[in-house]
Amino acid sequence: MVKKAVKTKEIELYSTGRYAALTGNAVNPVDLSEAQQRIDILYNYCNRGKKETENTRRLPQLDLLLSEREIIEKAENGRNGQVFSDLLNGNWKCLGIGDGTQSSADLKFANMLAFWCGCSEGIMRNIFRSSGMYRNERKMNLAIKKAVADCHTVYRGGGGM
Repeated sequence: MVKKAVKTKEIELYSTGRYAALTGNAVNPVDLSEAQQRIDILYNYCNRGKKETENTRRLPQLDLLLSEREIIEKAENGRNGQVFSDLLNGNWKCLGIGDGTQSSADLKFANMLAFWCGCSEGIMRNIFRSSGMYRNERKMNLAIKKAVADCHTVYRGGGGM
């Protein structure tokens, strides 16, 4: 039984308020108790590491051994390195991110920083503040807070993840 709603980018699980009805002939009939067990496994997987309180962080902040310059170099050489470089230099208009606003580009940059900086808000702020994306503290902090809250994976060294 789903105790509390789960909503991620990939899946949503609810115990009340939303229903699905499937009808037809089953190709391979399945015991419904087995289906509930699978739902429980999926629910537990989606909630791994979470406490029962609201607004808990999903990822521990990492003690990065990299300097800010090294983080930037890794990010620029990563899979989305050109996008990171463009954002770092403030060249967001040509990227067509989201609805095309700088706020969308701010969030994209903050999401990338959350990954590369291990959700360390201090390091993220330093890099963001020194980038061409910086406008003011309020907008930067809004983007960083949202990026950290939405972050599911961080750079852990080695092959890029």
